Amino acid sequence: SQGMSLTDFPNLQMGLGPEMAVAYGTAEGIAPNDPRVSFLHALSTLYTPAQYGGGPEKAKPQFERSIALFEKAKPDSTGIDWGYEDALLWSGRCLSQLNDWNGARSRFTQVIARSPEHAWVRDVLLPEAAKHVADARAKG
Repeated sequence: SQGMSLTDFPNLQMGLGPEMAVAYGTAEGIAPNDPRVSFLHALSTLYTPAQYGGGPEKAKPQFERSIALFEKAKPDSTGIDWGYEDALLWSGRCLSQLNDWNGARSRFTQVIARSPEHAWVRDVLLPEAAKHVADARAKG
């Protein structure tokens, strides 16, 4: 909700962007191998306009790093790997913005393998990616 409200206040966005960059830098300095910090930074980069250093091209390697960190992380004391499915999902969204529909489909399939009940991925994102892949094959 807070992020959505910022769209109405471009001046506020411009002020918060540099603050967020400092906050992510601090968090990454404290926990450089925390996959959740890496994921949140990637998500922020994805939705930062390209003219301010963001966009899907910049976010893609950040998502890849986050996913790699999740995959090699040892479970914490709770045994919960929260954030991993989100990293996979938003990596897929990033790839779809780059028109890498095979990559997006692969990420969405990984989400469904972990959470078959994930309705947004199952009913919207995965079919959309599959359609783009099929269309590309039909053309090519």
